[in-house]
Amino acid sequence: MKRVAPGARRGQILQAAAQYLLAHGLADLTLRPMAAACGTSARLLIYHFGSKDGLLRAAAELLRERIGTAGGPAAQATLAAQTAQGAPTPGSLVLAIWQEATRPDSRYALMLSFDALTRSMRTPEPWRRFTVGLHAAWRMRLDGVLPRALSAARRRQLLTLAMATLEGLLLELVRSDDLRRTSAALALFAREFERLCRLPRT
Repeated sequence: MKRVAPGARRGQILQAAAQYLLAHGLADLTLRPMAAACGTSARLLIYHFGSKDGLLRAAAELLRERIGTAGGPAAQATLAAQTAQGAPTPGSLVLAIWQEATRPDSRYALMLSFDALTRSMRTPEPWRRFTVGLHAAWRMRLDGVLPRALSAARRRQLLTLAMATLEGLLLELVRSDDLRRTSAALALFAREFERLCRLPRT
């Protein structure tokens, strides 16, 4: 029987733990059934991750990375198709983030992210890092495509508007499961956001 290196085994367990969280959520989460689903024991989960919170933090980070960037191949293809030279604009990047976040393999992670947000309001760790990190990843990418000549105050206003709209429509998608309606609303916002980001004519 082929031996699995400790680092590789930890990675396998982490992937399985993340999938378990997506399937079962956070309610009444205990290590024993999670360990069984991961093909290991609760004792070995603690060995690899130090504690239950350590495991949850690692799984949360993995899931955040899964839905927290608009830089994957699908997003790059979307951006290239939406802009003449493939250079993203504020509106096209909003659309790319939405399309990445609403892919079928991201939907359960989105539901978990809102569950984590609710829990982080009561008990910040380990979920605050997950929700803040997701927000920061999208915000940083959007900030990178805003015109450099915009004032700091205007940038903050535009980023706040974009993030609130994205997160609000994602929450509505989780609540209603109506991808067509929420995508249409997001497309309308992306066009308006493009207009709002233009520099005033002198």
